[in-house]
Amino acid sequence: MAGVWKNRKILLFIPIFAAVSTFFLANVNWQAISDGRKAREYQPTDEIISIVDELKLTEKGKTIFYAANPQLKTAAQISNYCDSTVSHYSLGCYYRGDNERIFLHDIEANNINENGLTYDFRASRNETALHELLHAVYDRLDASKQSKVCGSLNVIGDARLNDKLAVYSDEQRCTEAFARVGSEFIDLATDDLRSIYEDYFAIDDAFYASNRQNSQGLIDYSAKISNLATALKAKRQIVDEMRSDYASAPTWQKMNQTNAAIDEYNLLLKDYHSCVETYNKVVASI
Repeated sequence: MAGVWKNRKILLFIPIFAAVSTFFLANVNWQAISDGRKAREYQPTDEIISIVDELKLTEKGKTIFYAANPQLKTAAQISNYCDSTVSHYSLGCYYRGDNERIFLHDIEANNINENGLTYDFRASRNETALHELLHAVYDRLDASKQSKVCGSLNVIGDARLNDKLAVYSDEQRCTEAFARVGSEFIDLATDDLRSIYEDYFAIDDAFYASNRQNSQGLIDYSAKISNLATALKAKRQIVDEMRSDYASAPTWQKMNQTNAAIDEYNLLLKDYHSCVETYNKVVASI
């Protein structure tokens, strides 16, 4: 009888074990396991390590970043990996799926300070790195959390964010908004969103201030170039009028005044070309 009872206990244990196994397998975070394995296999360069440090990624954020196999590419190479359009300069991109990748522009210069324009290239590159990482993070949120996040993002009625999202489809809007708010507009984040972001990186006001300065600096510099172009047009009109006046009734005084106006025009033109060259140097690198 003892043997029979022992067999009964085994038979009773089988369905219990099956139920426990099913529950366990259903609740295992296979994505996290896969991320951990890929992150351990990834060999970061010193520059990638510096990006992780500068972004102040948590262990969770670093694991996902490394799992996405971030790679630095030159400007020529990045155009082969990332789609770009006339209105958008490709600083990097994220490819989801089995062959998940993050590509980042390998910016050689750290900063520029020429002709009144200051720009921090590393800050710009790091903003892109965080942006692409947050796409990977969003993909890893379960459907319920994505829906909640999307709801929080959709109630943000900020013109800056909406302008950035205007070119994206409805399907892309939530992941793009999630990446934009976290990397550019953290001031718009609700407490719930901030809590999610803080799982992956430490929110650092200096990081956002540096990139706001970059963006505003380019806007102001573009306005400066436009003002110079307007001034050039007005100065050219004055020079043409003075030349015409001199031609109709030449005098030494008119000649000297015309030559002085031409010198002023040439100095203004030189300043204009110098500013355009500086502006293009930055734009070509971002």
